[in-house]
Amino acid sequence: MFYLGWQITLPGMAGRFWQLVERFGSPQAAWNANEKQLISIGGLTSEVARELFLRRLGVNPEAEMSFLENKGFGYSCFSDDDYPEILKNISQPPPGLFLKGKLDLKDKPTVAIVGSRKASPYGVSVARDLASEIAGSGVVVVSGLAMGIDAAAHGGALSAGGKTIAVLGCGLDIPYPKSNISLKEKIGISGAAVSEFPLGMKPESWHFPYRNRIISGLSRIVVVVEAAVKSGALITVDFALDQGRDVMAVPGNINSELSRGTNSLIQQGAMPVQNGQDILEELNIEFNSSVKKKDLSHKSLDSDQQIIIKLILSGVLGFEELVEHSGMAANKAMAALTFLEVSGIIKQINGRKYHVCQR
Repeated sequence: MFYLGWQITLPGMAGRFWQLVERFGSPQAAWNANEKQLISIGGLTSEVARELFLRRLGVNPEAEMSFLENKGFGYSCFSDDDYPEILKNISQPPPGLFLKGKLDLKDKPTVAIVGSRKASPYGVSVARDLASEIAGSGVVVVSGLAMGIDAAAHGGALSAGGKTIAVLGCGLDIPYPKSNISLKEKIGISGAAVSEFPLGMKPESWHFPYRNRIISGLSRIVVVVEAAVKSGALITVDFALDQGRDVMAVPGNINSELSRGTNSLIQQGAMPVQNGQDILEELNIEFNSSVKKKDLSHKSLDSDQQIIIKLILSGVLGFEELVEHSGMAANKAMAALTFLEVSGIIKQINGRKYHVCQR
């Protein structure tokens, strides 16, 4: 309970939390400290101690836990058995993880697949295929639920009937990004969406680099599919190297801005990835060539996705036309299209028209 209390009191401040635990000996002892003790023992300034003391008064750990459970969310604190062992060993691990779904990573290999939000069709296809191949062989795919490569990686893992973990940079109840709401719900059924940030916390720019240390921290290998020179995916790589994780990268077109980051990683010693088997070999896992992709027939899709499929099959191929004929709001149509695309059910030709893939 005290881990949860501190995490709500100090959202996104794992360093401060662990400083207090080290000085007081336990989360409970730190929680019970008065304002003077926060200064004399905790090493805080009087201003910070006062602010923290007042903020803490408004948090009831037991009530917060009940609130989480009533909303359908879970919480795994650092001392719980289901808290990932691989994450405990990183610098400043999160005090706990807010959960939607089941976080079961014991004895399971984990691989992060990350890359650009503005991915090319090549990048989306590669990320989806890599995730599908390794998830079908028992690997848990970790990513950040962003648009582009992240969404394709999650979708690929789901299409193989595998497990995937989405690490968010906001509260689990925040519909962000809106295009991936449906995808997040499906992840929560077969895997888990997790966050270090309490419910209600909106996405802030500083959350995402901070979140990236968890993506790499949960993973034995980090695979970068597409990344510009200043891509956020390269921040994940920096964390991965600090954490002693292996880094792999997908080679790309030398004339593409989205490949400069990945090609540079390979120049610096990252192992190039040509297929899922390359990743599995690094994990000493045999490729499961007999695995069948998860059934993504019309019956398994939600109503919005079924409507979109029927319209595409009838010859309505452009986004604006799909919105008009479906009667959906643009964001709902885009959410359905995104899930169908990252799942490999449809593809976009020349960035303009959608077509149903041959199955």
